[in-house]
Amino acid sequence: MPDPQNRTVSATESPALFNASPYLTRWMLWRKYARGDKIEPAETERMFWGKELQPLLTKRAAHDLKLEVHDNVHDHYMRHSTLLMGCTRDALIYDPNRGWGSLECKCVFDYGVWFREWQSGQVVPRHYEIQLQHQMICGDGEQPHAWGVIAAWVCGEMHYFERAPIEQFHGELLTAIGQFWASLSGPEPEPFGEAVEYPLLRELFDPPPGAVKEDPQNYKLAEIARLYKDFRANYRFYEKGAVAARLELLKAIGHDHEALHLAGDIWVRVTKTKNNNLMVKVEIPDVLPDEIIDASEGIS
Repeated sequence: MPDPQNRTVSATESPALFNASPYLTRWMLWRKYARGDKIEPAETERMFWGKELQPLLTKRAAHDLKLEVHDNVHDHYMRHSTLLMGCTRDALIYDPNRGWGSLECKCVFDYGVWFREWQSGQVVPRHYEIQLQHQMICGDGEQPHAWGVIAAWVCGEMHYFERAPIEQFHGELLTAIGQFWASLSGPEPEPFGEAVEYPLLRELFDPPPGAVKEDPQNYKLAEIARLYKDFRANYRFYEKGAVAARLELLKAIGHDHEALHLAGDIWVRVTKTKNNNLMVKVEIPDVLPDEIIDASEGIS
């Protein structure tokens, strides 16, 4: 849960500073703090059930680990006393020999996710590792925690991952947070062109009529536009390619232009539909210069 007053970077947000979050990017985070945009996703069924199961998970963790666990019943957000960071941890966990630690609970509802993202328990997804390290730095608001645990409920089975502080990463995290706050007074960064950014790109899209962005020397983007048109024509087979190319074009055109003029006299036009979606149309002349075709070699 983020800081309700937007005064600190939360543990769920800091993975975006390392391009590790599947839910938001650094650009989305910048828009939230610099422009006040709403970036929190709508609650899904899995998010609902994860929240509902949380008290049962912390109770089971206390039983399995034979340690004292204090639930964050009211979702209290704790800000660090001196650092511009905070967290809403799931629970505190207490060991008589090590003192208080952070407990973070995760629900994995299908084995496909467990196999792909957790490698059957061999690794913890990077954004969860960053989240727990962030919580350990926050500690009690002044002193950091010396340990923490990620408790994962996987289709009815519990798995535990104990972690110690990674001092080198703590320095990198604090530096990244400091740089992020400093960036808020500077120019807006570019979007990454990822699917998670599409809802915000859509909401921001409001160009003046006839606004054209000229980029006549951009052969690589012209080739992406050409590929997008081909992918759309065979969407059943090239859906992923079409989505990726579309996002690249939306990122390039921005939210203050409705047309993009590229090398080879290729045009990209974006319009917003009545359903508030963005329609991307590519216009390609019958004859293209050789440079457009050659540019495809530089696209991965």
